[in-house]
Amino acid sequence: MANFSLGGLYSTSIELNILVISGLASYWIGSLFFYPSRRYVNNSQFHNNTLIQLKKGFKLAVTMCAIVQIYLLWKFIVIFFQDPALLTRQLLFGTADQDSVLFDSKEFALLYFVFGQAVMRVAIITGFALSFFTGNLKYLLAGNLLCLIDSLLFLGRGALLEFAFQIIFFFLLSHELRRKVSRGMKSKIGLGIVTLILLGAIVGAVRGDTESINISGFVKNQIVNYHTVGFVILDQELSDPQSRLNHNTTFGMATLGGIERLVVLVIRRFDKSIDSVSGENGEYLAEFRVLGRNDEGQDLNYNAFATIFYTFFWDGGHLFVVIGMTAFGIWISRERALFLSGHASRLTILYVLIQAGFNSVFFPLLSQRHSG
Repeated sequence: MANFSLGGLYSTSIELNILVISGLASYWIGSLFFYPSRRYVNNSQFHNNTLIQLKKGFKLAVTMCAIVQIYLLWKFIVIFFQDPALLTRQLLFGTADQDSVLFDSKEFALLYFVFGQAVMRVAIITGFALSFFTGNLKYLLAGNLLCLIDSLLFLGRGALLEFAFQIIFFFLLSHELRRKVSRGMKSKIGLGIVTLILLGAIVGAVRGDTESINISGFVKNQIVNYHTVGFVILDQELSDPQSRLNHNTTFGMATLGGIERLVVLVIRRFDKSIDSVSGENGEYLAEFRVLGRNDEGQDLNYNAFATIFYTFFWDGGHLFVVIGMTAFGIWISRERALFLSGHASRLTILYVLIQAGFNSVFFPLLSQRHSG
């Protein structure tokens, strides 16, 4: 889609295509390393102890996350009635010079984005696993409700993307385990897809993206441009001899941005001159830039997280892209082999890795500041 400029964004160069193809080829090679020693096609091998541990983790994560989100949701509602103009994504997330209107300090905001959202991820993933193995959708619905509240708090689309991924992952698992999907489940999934489209249009309208309300605008903005803008940003950086990608190397700090920001947060208590690489990256990519033209010839201005290829390249150029993607492919193939061999608890790890691979094509998971 990026090559053909379907949504009006600039077409990408041959150099970018070579980089992406080499990265995906490396991932494919890595994914061939492990195969299941034996394959189980039903749930009889799912141990009760594992199910009990998943339920404990799910209940704890839901309780912790719900307490924090209820407080933030209350603040969001108060701001909505007192001064709705403050409810913009920039003010909700905060900037380098201004704290978020939802948090009292940058430290509290960072703790939520790193720990709070991590706990939410635990609730979502264990909820999916429990629903998949038990057939009870209440776990899935509870986890997705937390994700929906998080998206509402920051006017994002994270809940929509999460549910879309769960639909895809459900069919992948059913195929791997050779399960038949019942007609009732297909109807529920169809209803979920319609709900996704409606929620996407509503979120677009709330954010002021009026083109998202009509079908053509929704396809261009939410499906095409939203998932290709990162490649256009990367292409511009690669084509500019003066860009930071062609002058600076972070040697892994950009990839592990979430962890690095916590370390910097502690160090800054003693040395204010220390800056976070991922924080700098987030502020840099948050700047709007012209990335194309619409049908009327008007500039298309976007800010977005770049792809995982951007982060890997910044960490160490083409070599780091190949090494990183190969290692990721090996890791996924190992977890898949263990899961299909009867280690049911590996489903949660496999969920994280598959989603990380899916999302990281569009934005680097570890180095992002928040969910979309």
